[in-house]
Amino acid sequence: MRVFLLVSLYMAAMIPLKPVAATSGDYYEGYLDFAGKSGVFGWDTNLNNPDEAMEVTVFIDDKQVATITANLFRPDLEGVVGDGHHAFLYQIPAWYFDGMEHSLSVRHEIGGMQLRTDLYGSPRPFRCSLE
Repeated sequence: MRVFLLVSLYMAAMIPLKPVAATSGDYYEGYLDFAGKSGVFGWDTNLNNPDEAMEVTVFIDDKQVATITANLFRPDLEGVVGDGHHAFLYQIPAWYFDGMEHSLSVRHEIGGMQLRTDLYGSPRPFRCSLE
């Protein structure tokens, strides 16, 4: 029992809570973990309906480049945030691999409407090259 509690507290401490209220009364929370040559990786959830798959919108240099579903499984989210199917992965288009610094942000998307709130850890600078 004590080990389970310590592991649960450790896992909960790893996931920063920054809920965003939408007009529907739901609370959305997410985190941009990584942005680089291997892609964009993070998670998003609705705290009032943690088994619902969320959509996120990806922006590079303030230009919308994709809307993707955050429904990939991550074991570190399971039991802490619903069933753990809240991760997303997006491959940055090759034309951004120009060696220049770019800004990447990811926002919650609800029913085709973007909340004007970035996920925690966003925006984030990144720089990629083909080499």
